[in-house]
Amino acid sequence: MDTVQARVECHRLEDLHRLAAKAEKGGSRILHVDGTSNHVATSARSPTCYAVTVTGCTCKGFQAWGRCGHWALLLSELGQLPDLEQDVVVDGRHSERCRTCKGEGYVKAHTGGGLNDWAAVPCDCTRRVA
Repeated sequence: MDTVQARVECHRLEDLHRLAAKAEKGGSRILHVDGTSNHVATSARSPTCYAVTVTGCTCKGFQAWGRCGHWALLLSELGQLPDLEQDVVVDGRHSERCRTCKGEGYVKAHTGGGLNDWAAVPCDCTRRVA
């Protein structure tokens, strides 16, 4: 996984967490349909219910953007929304989601007063994974 792909995945995950929190705070709820494995989502803005599954939602937001608060809330409630701080090891390297080192595994530490006076120091996230 390259750094760009990792950053896109990180932003996508952040969006889903934000959408789930906004939906819950706004009053949306996920309801389980008795006797089935189906779920419906109530809307905080209208008296409409939407069919929602782990692969999508029938609301206009999901149809337009490929994500919505109902879907994110369902993933969150089912435990299928990974933690934001979860470290991921890819190709033997540390977390691609680290904001400090951006997936490089090291940070620049200044060793003097000049612009080029720095050394590569292992990032804190590499110590957590190791």
